[in-house]
Amino acid sequence: MRIALIHPPIKHRRFSENLKVVDEEFTLSPPIILAYVAAIIEKAGHNVILIDAHSLKLSEDSVLVKINSFKPDIIAFRVDTYQFYNALEWIEYLKAATGLPVLVGGINMDLYPLETMSYKAIDFGLAGEAVNSLPAFLNCLENSKDYRNIPGLYWREGETIKFNPPLKETVNFDDYPFPARHLLPNEVYHSFVSKKKNFTIMLTQTGCPYRCRFCAISAIKKFRTPAYRKRSWENVVRELEICYYDFGIREVDIFDATFFLDSERDKKICEEIRKRGLKITWTCRSRVDIAREDVLKEAAKSGLRMVFWGIESESQNILNAIHKDIKKEQTIRAINLSKKYGIKNLGFLMVGNSGDNKDSIYRTIDFAKKLGLDYVQICRTIAKPSTELNDELIKLTGVDWWRGYIAGKIEERRWPIPWSKLTQEEVEDLLKKAYYRFYFRPKYILKILLDVKSIDELLRYIKTGIRMLFHYFYTDVKGFKEIEFVKSIAHMKIDRDEVDKLNVNLKDAYIVIPSFRENENLTKVLRQIFSLYPEINVVLVDSEFGEKNRFVDNLKVIYKDNLTVIHLKKHHEGNERGYAVKEGMKFALSRSARVIVEMDSDLSHNPFYIAEFLKYIQNYDIVIG
Repeated sequence: MRIALIHPPIKHRRFSENLKVVDEEFTLSPPIILAYVAAIIEKAGHNVILIDAHSLKLSEDSVLVKINSFKPDIIAFRVDTYQFYNALEWIEYLKAATGLPVLVGGINMDLYPLETMSYKAIDFGLAGEAVNSLPAFLNCLENSKDYRNIPGLYWREGETIKFNPPLKETVNFDDYPFPARHLLPNEVYHSFVSKKKNFTIMLTQTGCPYRCRFCAISAIKKFRTPAYRKRSWENVVRELEICYYDFGIREVDIFDATFFLDSERDKKICEEIRKRGLKITWTCRSRVDIAREDVLKEAAKSGLRMVFWGIESESQNILNAIHKDIKKEQTIRAINLSKKYGIKNLGFLMVGNSGDNKDSIYRTIDFAKKLGLDYVQICRTIAKPSTELNDELIKLTGVDWWRGYIAGKIEERRWPIPWSKLTQEEVEDLLKKAYYRFYFRPKYILKILLDVKSIDELLRYIKTGIRMLFHYFYTDVKGFKEIEFVKSIAHMKIDRDEVDKLNVNLKDAYIVIPSFRENENLTKVLRQIFSLYPEINVVLVDSEFGEKNRFVDNLKVIYKDNLTVIHLKKHHEGNERGYAVKEGMKFALSRSARVIVEMDSDLSHNPFYIAEFLKYIQNYDIVIG
């Protein structure tokens, strides 16, 4: 079979833990999980293409050209919770453009599988590990076999979603093939702190055995056993050799949550890097309480350039509250040991934990400066999916925010932070001031400039610095408040669940949408409508000024009986939109529609308000809004 793997552009979301500029500038990393998936597919004997649309800045139409040239049998995406709707937009667009079946995998299929599968553009979903289940699925798909024996598979039979429970037991990490880097544009990748090209990221272990309340990685143990797995030193070093000799990799960021956890294994990796003459530099993430001098000494000899330490806060009370299980003294010791051997240090810090206030946050920044950290990344404390903090958020608010968001019932926004006495506005302000206090110091700026190794690196710093300064005038919180204000002065918004209480059968309700070549908008509008009102009917009236728009016809593949497409040819000079609306309403009336709602396809009408129209139409013949 031929499989096309797509990595869509990544966008900053309002609920992100990072400032927008940090999300967009901190790293441009390869989609390593999809590279693993591609390797699994190749090992099973299939042909695969991996299109990194994010790093190559490709449009949907550019990717469509590549897909049509490759002629796949199926297209596949990795979906995570933060970027779910980015991926879904591409899924809907490419499915409508090609008519091909769509497979999705990734963490969202573990966390919210039924909500993910509720979108009709998705034909198949895989939860759990793909190393064995994906080849089995492709074999069944190719040979029209029964899907019922594939662990973790979700599929459609008519309007019903069928599924097999995923296996909780994990596979030996050494049994995975190495990521298919030959399918990636390795020369384009970099991070904000990288010095050399080519640059890549690598995983030597999965999961984390610690218990931080805010961390989604430590929460993987809820659906993986064992969640923490490590590769052998031999396996890791072999991949490093392939990176070095086959792909010209000269800098590697080890993306494990907690490197140096198995100090003897990691020390052996460092020794072998030197013995085999791999002239690379590398970075990693670790905890301050497991820093060992002998390991850091050997790591520095092998090219370790920087460690990203989870420091989080200067306050011991706050560290205790988030179950970080470290002491301030351990942080000081780890940074000093690292400096002793010429290793640079980046500190992960947080704003908005339980017990945080202005003073505690400023003390944390002063602590970072006294430590002599080379860089910091400062995050808002958010309730990430599946974490202990998210469990607390659900308990305190009575709302499963992430599940509702994926289901299309909750709009994108900042989720509440009931554990904190700070407001969202205060968190936003303190986060920015914390960044400015650390980075915009004259001595610090001079130090960074003197350490620059290339023009590319210098330009990255200048660009990010300018964007950070202008970012002071940008805020996700303000934008959200303005939207809420607009809603409040209209009418009180009606929740989708209240529609069931109204005397309206959605099967008798029709939405008429006039359009002209608004393909990208149509996929978004239809997704929003059907995620909220799956029983409703939509009449799409496409005005043509030439050949028939096949993209619109392919939308029928996704939405089937709920969607009717009417093609109109230009019949006279005048109001083509009015003519399209009239023809759409005529069709709805011919089907005995009790309620007809007209919507534009330019995203100016919010489908969330359909419920409000349905409420008011109970007492009026015409509702305008």
